[in-house]
Amino acid sequence: MIPTFDVPAQYFYALAAGLPPDVSPDIRFRLATSLEEKQVVDQLRSAIAAGFIDADPAVTPEQAARRLRALGSVQGTSPVCASGVGFALVAGYVNYKTASPADDYDPVVDIAPFWKSVMGDAALSAAHLELALCAVTQDADSRPFIHDVKTPSGAYPGHALATVMDLDPVPWAGASPPPPVQGLTTADWTAFFTAYPGDLPDITKPGTTAERIGAFGGQR
Repeated sequence: MIPTFDVPAQYFYALAAGLPPDVSPDIRFRLATSLEEKQVVDQLRSAIAAGFIDADPAVTPEQAARRLRALGSVQGTSPVCASGVGFALVAGYVNYKTASPADDYDPVVDIAPFWKSVMGDAALSAAHLELALCAVTQDADSRPFIHDVKTPSGAYPGHALATVMDLDPVPWAGASPPPPVQGLTTADWTAFFTAYPGDLPDITKPGTTAERIGAFGGQR
């Protein structure tokens, strides 16, 4: 898997050490990916401190917890987004390593510096936008939609969106989206899909173009 969500084998051992030996690897994996991040970190830190396992120099307990939680959140067998959509953000998230993890681990606090860096990083912002648009359409083949919303051509001038901030018609707290982009309103989406009806996601079917535009506005 790229980016990698690998978790060291000794971490799985520590998380499953209390299970009966006849429990299958598949069930052990499912149990490990169903744990809350704090549970994973607390168990791994205890096992490392007790000398039951060695800490992996490349993957910290905090990273392992995030990776396991992400793997456990996957639903179904088909990806929601096409391969590569949002790659920079996913890679940054899975590889983020806290400089000084707190003794009293809180997963929200631990990953907060990464999320705070997203809007100031062009690559992360663009990847964040791609993932948001993919989630809105719920369509793995959403690249044409993503491209046309970010850099439309032809009759519709578009908005040259760069971040998720630019999607919101209500200004965010703190820095507002850069002009001329000030968020997309219902009128903006109506103009966009009138010009690009082929970009309306399948989840808006059936109906006329106007009805499907209305359905899109209702579900987003």
